Amino acid sequence: MNSEPPGFVKIIFSIVILAALIFVIYWLWQRQPRPKIQEVNSPTIQEKAPDAKTLSFEIKPADSTVLTTSNIKLEGKSKPDSFIAVISDNFHLIAKSDSLGKFEQEIKLTNGLNLIDLVTIAKDAKVQNKISLTYFLPEENPKIKIDPKTIGSHVFAGSIKNIFDKVITISTVNGEKKLETQQSTQIEIPQEEGPESTKSALSNLRVGDYLIALGDLVNDSLKTKKVITIRENKPHVTKIVTTGKILTNVRLNLFSAKLTADGKIEEFSLSKNTEITLNDQKTKQEDISKDKSAIIIYHEESDKKIVDLVYLLP
Repeated sequence: MNSEPPGFVKIIFSIVILAALIFVIYWLWQRQPRPKIQEVNSPTIQEKAPDAKTLSFEIKPADSTVLTTSNIKLEGKSKPDSFIAVISDNFHLIAKSDSLGKFEQEIKLTNGLNLIDLVTIAKDAKVQNKISLTYFLPEENPKIKIDPKTIGSHVFAGSIKNIFDKVITISTVNGEKKLETQQSTQIEIPQEEGPESTKSALSNLRVGDYLIALGDLVNDSLKTKKVITIRENKPHVTKIVTTGKILTNVRLNLFSAKLTADGKIEEFSLSKNTEITLNDQKTKQEDISKDKSAIIIYHEESDKKIVDLVYLLP
């Protein structure tokens, strides 16, 4: 009687056991809970979503440009149905955006450097955003037509951060900017007491000097044609925009308001130059009354908040 060799039986048995073991492992693996595939709402992706507070304006004329006329119309796009405070040290105006966010405002520039702040304010009186614009207007003279080639098409203004060879880095209201000086660059430096320096104008520049640099923009760097240096009374917008609810009627040219931003209570002083408007019409200080909301534009003098404009909200 023939019989299978014992070794062959052992091999078959081992194969069956191995197959059964593999099947059990696979079965158990299939039953393991799967991670949920919902990564689209991960924090990393959410951080990339635009924040309404960081949306920038779209402005014409473009920032950092040399203009040829003093009367210009600012055109831009901001948050829909909002107020836009347009301020410089020479004017303070309130514009309104339409349902698409478009707005326009006529302004009058002064000769030389013009620094302008735009501040958006929502209908609930919350300040949303602020940007700063820099323009330069050559002195207007009807008898002399200024050739843009002599000064360039762009302007950067700010304090010197460092000087490396012929490249100057300045800190402006909109970040650091690079200036490339050339052999032909005209550099104006204030005269000071003492013996006249024999060094080049570039060598006489100091860290901290405020520069108004005119030239042409090439790859985000300004190839300068003319540089004006200021060491005292450096230009900046001194006016401040805030909003709040009025807490007291005007008494002795003073009133107080609770600020929208942080709930602080501040006292404001009116002057003979203070403008007060209600429904876009000039009005009297009697209309500054308790519980009204307002946009307040002011500057500081001797620790006092001197009001330039009280724009009473509906």
